[in-house]
Order: sequence, then structure tokens, then C-alpha cells
Amino acid sequence: MRFSSAIVFAVVTALVSSVSAAPIDDHAETCHFFCVSDAECTTCGSLGGACGFLLCYGIWASD
Repeated sequence: MRFSSAIVFAVVTALVSSVSAAPIDDHAETCHFFCVSDAECTTCGSLGGACGFLLCYGIWASD
């Protein structure tokens, strides 16, 4: 039980730190963290984003 709670704590800590990070550009649009539709995640990646399990996921172009 301790091992799984440590994993949950690590994941939550990583998510919170990424959400609270400030954008480099003052005029940059921010990505929503929570969502109910794909329309709310359009600024989450270079190719937009998708909503899944109430969280936004960015879609990035591969180089």
C-alpha cells in the first residue's frame, strides 16, 4: 500500500508543478488542465490537444 501511495504522490506533485509553471512568453496562451471537451484543449500542443478523462493532453508534431 505504501508503494502505490508514493506513486500517486509523485504523479500529483508532477502535475501540480507543471500546471503552476508560468509561460515563457507573456502573450502565450495557456493550456487548460481540466476539460470536458476537446475544444478546451486547442492550445495544449503544437497540433492542438485532446480531452481525455477530464484532463487536457497536448498533441505534438514529431521532428
